[in-house]
Amino acid sequence: ADVRFLVTAADGQRFRGSASLAVQAPAQLRLDVFGPQGGVVFAVACDGRTLPTLTAADNRRRHGPVDGAAMAQWLGLPVALPWEALVGALQARLVPPPAAPLCLVGSQLRSHRPLAGGGEARATWDQASGRLLALQQTPPDPAGAAEMALLQPRDDGLPTQLRGSLGSGPARLCWRAKLRDVQVGAALPAQAFSLP
Repeated sequence: ADVRFLVTAADGQRFRGSASLAVQAPAQLRLDVFGPQGGVVFAVACDGRTLPTLTAADNRRRHGPVDGAAMAQWLGLPVALPWEALVGALQARLVPPPAAPLCLVGSQLRSHRPLAGGGEARATWDQASGRLLALQQTPPDPAGAAEMALLQPRDDGLPTQLRGSLGSGPARLCWRAKLRDVQVGAALPAQAFSLP
């Protein structure tokens, strides 16, 4: 998918950019973020087992297992669900809620689970469609707070917009992204989910 995004800092500064996103079941993901001159400034490639990250500005790579801690540290993503569930939601696959603990709030199902070191992670589903709506984490350190909402689904259930935030207070960043030119069902080669 072609992604257009806007990041807004707490002081009102804005940064617009573009990215390319590819996801494939069960847990493969490739994200290339382009800078103003068109070159890749940040890349993530996940083969489902490890998550290498390349930051072009410092040309450093980071490797590690695909788990909630890596998602939170490297990508600032909420860790309310396993990585496979997030990739599934981006593919419009139904991501079933866990068996427990669940609560019903209006027309939404919500799950809560404790984070290592304190705080909690939450996920929210639409009860009628079973579609994943949002992820949120609230650790003891507010700098690690993150949330993401999957918005405006197409007829096939694919989200066309993502919205979220990272951190809190003066360091908080809010972001939103629009997904365009989404292609469904195209099988991608394994090397698409690795970095050179």
